[in-house]
Amino acid sequence: MGLALWQWADTADARACEESTSICFTAYPFIGIGVWAFLAVLTFAITLGLLGVRPLKATVPACLALQMYAFALLPFLGHDVPQPSVVTLTALAFVPALVAVCTVPAWRSAGLVATGVLMLASFVVVGLPGDFL
Repeated sequence: MGLALWQWADTADARACEESTSICFTAYPFIGIGVWAFLAVLTFAITLGLLGVRPLKATVPACLALQMYAFALLPFLGHDVPQPSVVTLTALAFVPALVAVCTVPAWRSAGLVATGVLMLASFVVVGLPGDFL
């Protein structure tokens, strides 16, 4: 859902600005981000609620934050707008599962370690962008 909205916003922005001779700002990127955030919060709230993962006031923002983190790293993989692939879709699908595991007291330590390892691994796989070197 997020990748499709990102691609729609990028395409609409490019189409609106293709004949512009100066700096061109459109609302399409903000609309795409806003619609994605609204739909993501709604989806996480319904899904986690149906699964009985509590407290929703903590787990829904945690899912949204981890999903934003994953989206923030995607451009560093070499494309301005990432293409949907099995790897990116699988990584984004693990976000709610990791948050749900962290809410079970017996599994909390393992869930937090897994989240940290995956975040650290993402920096190793993606590497630092050229601007930071």
